[in-house]
Amino acid sequence: MSRRSTAWGLGVVLFGMGVGVGLSIYLLLQHVALEFDTHSERSLCAVNAAFDCDAVAVSSYAEIFGVPWAALGLSFYLAIIILIGLAFFLRREVGEALEGLVLLALAFSAVLGLLLTAEMVFLIGSVCLVCLACHVLDLGLFLVYLWLRGRSLGALFAILRPLGEEQSSARRIVLASVGSATLAGLLGLCAAPILGYANLAAGQEGLLEQRLAEHYAQAAITLVPPPAPPVFGTPGAPVQVVEFSDFQCPHCRQVAHVLETVLPQFGKNIAFYFMHFPLSTRCQEGLPRDLHPFACQAARFALCAERFGVFYEFHRQVYERQAELFEGEEVEARLQALLISLGPEAQAVEQCYRDPSTSDRLNRDIEEGRRLGLSGTPSLFIDGRKVAGRKSVALLRALLQHGREQP
Repeated sequence: MSRRSTAWGLGVVLFGMGVGVGLSIYLLLQHVALEFDTHSERSLCAVNAAFDCDAVAVSSYAEIFGVPWAALGLSFYLAIIILIGLAFFLRREVGEALEGLVLLALAFSAVLGLLLTAEMVFLIGSVCLVCLACHVLDLGLFLVYLWLRGRSLGALFAILRPLGEEQSSARRIVLASVGSATLAGLLGLCAAPILGYANLAAGQEGLLEQRLAEHYAQAAITLVPPPAPPVFGTPGAPVQVVEFSDFQCPHCRQVAHVLETVLPQFGKNIAFYFMHFPLSTRCQEGLPRDLHPFACQAARFALCAERFGVFYEFHRQVYERQAELFEGEEVEARLQALLISLGPEAQAVEQCYRDPSTSDRLNRDIEEGRRLGLSGTPSLFIDGRKVAGRKSVALLRALLQHGREQP
């Protein structure tokens, strides 16, 4: 193989490793944001239920022994970059051995990527497109490096063979020193992202325990959920979750995203009720100002969506497209068109929207919120206790887990 082809191939591999570093950093930051901070936005690849990076990031399969796969991936890519650099600059014997080690590591990563892809498809039920890109990248890098160094697998064992008598003691000392220094450096590099995440998680764990203690110090109150079945989960489930929300509220959109990633993990163990509390004088008198002027219309269409059996999808799309739907004029027409696009006929939607029973149900939700003393949204209750402060994935998961384990 010509030197030009070799240089081109190594350039491709190093560029691919750099891309892997960038993707791993993005996945790690998103994992941390979802776990500990409610102010994270939806991932770029959270497209729908089938392709949802956030659902994968908060699943029980996103970590191994408490360490995110993204942190391990970041360590892997950095280590391979250093190994390739060392193999290029060191003496031939050590360089060939390091090349073999790189090839073996890439082969392992390619196989692991196939297993993790199968895990997303068959166990999690959602595919993270960024994760999938990393797995495809690993397979491609392995094939390119195999093409470059097709015979270097055998070189992996060269450094392990006893050094012959023809080699001087000084040479053996140099090889052993270089090998030891390389191993120590790689171990330190691999440990950096892992230890960094562990320290962050440990600090957050203390805050989480404090939040849980404060939550359960509250006296549970009796909430009157809507007469309809829960919009998610099972009636009579051991854990009752009630959210008072406003479709035009930006903070409600963020909490909706958090709930969307957490609730499916508990399935039949929860009953999630969505109650409307639009902060608009058009349907709620006594407010100091009309904060969200189109929230009442959105609530009525959502109640119709519930009647037609498409509430969850309507809820999801309104929050995803919040800026677009509530901007400018013709807001009501856009909301109506969205509901019709989900299946109901236009005439049925219009009749439901104008039906007095729809307004009665909306007023009932508002009155229940007022009875509880609510003044803003989102307001979330789990088993009769209000969840105060920031509502992170880690906090909500812990609260739901605690409720599920109670007799």
